[in-house]
Amino acid sequence: KVLLEFLKYAQFTPSKVVFLDDRMDYIESMELELGKQGIPLISFHYLAISSLFDELDEEIAAYQLSHLLQHGEWLSDEEV
Repeated sequence: KVLLEFLKYAQFTPSKVVFLDDRMDYIESMELELGKQGIPLISFHYLAISSLFDELDEEIAAYQLSHLLQHGEWLSDEEV
């Protein structure tokens, strides 16, 4: 729905949309909403992301964000 609102605002109707996401519910939503407008969709369900990262360590992430805001530099997990 957000994409359609943006396209409406931009006064642009694409001939086709290519969409990649790791969440099938988002892909299905795009298919539904674009289908209502007659806009063809090519979608890809990206599954590799789940094997690229371990669980998020919230303590490390909080420190990274704090450091970024204070120093303008992102630290890797290893640096933290």
